[in-house]
Amino acid sequence: MAMTRRSIALLLALAALASAQTRRLLPLVDESARDPRFAMFLNRFKLAVLRKDAAALLPLISPDVKNSFGGNDGLAEFRTLWKPEEETSDLWPLLSRLLERGGTWQGPGYCVPYVCGKFPDDLDAFEYGVVAASGVWLRKAPNPKAPGIRQLSYEIVKLSDPGEAWSRVVTLDGKSGYVAARYLFSPVGYRAFFQPDAKGVWQMAMLLQGD
Repeated sequence: MAMTRRSIALLLALAALASAQTRRLLPLVDESARDPRFAMFLNRFKLAVLRKDAAALLPLISPDVKNSFGGNDGLAEFRTLWKPEEETSDLWPLLSRLLERGGTWQGPGYCVPYVCGKFPDDLDAFEYGVVAASGVWLRKAPNPKAPGIRQLSYEIVKLSDPGEAWSRVVTLDGKSGYVAARYLFSPVGYRAFFQPDAKGVWQMAMLLQGD
């Protein structure tokens, strides 16, 4: 018996619904405005990063800043690691990338990007990440001219083969392809954490990756 147009439309709608139910989104969140004093500090921090101004940035970083989980902490080690006085330092694009992706409160402190504070606990933080932008193409090959499979917007994906320029991922509804790595954020990737010191002065207390 031939299927009617109504039956076909119903089947397509059910298929779309099933696909949507297996996809999970993590929309962008920026909670910085909740504390006006912190919001002012964060604007100063962002301006220093925008200008690549080490003289303005360094006073905004804790003397005991945590640089890794290996114990190489402190501002002197931070300067050795990142060389902020150099305009070509990797610190500037990294901080810029983190700061433009929102943030969330974690206790008395604030974490950027938002992914580090909002990622669901039921997923392995080392195996999954978030395409933290809107309309990012999932492509068949690691090339901007490769055919697109579909667009991803704030979608959680499984990390199949992370790379510097392109990363191979698998969506939760089974679509495999490549996304530009600049849009992909891991909850255990680089993140910055800000908190007030004993006198209530805001500082960047951590910049690290891992868990």
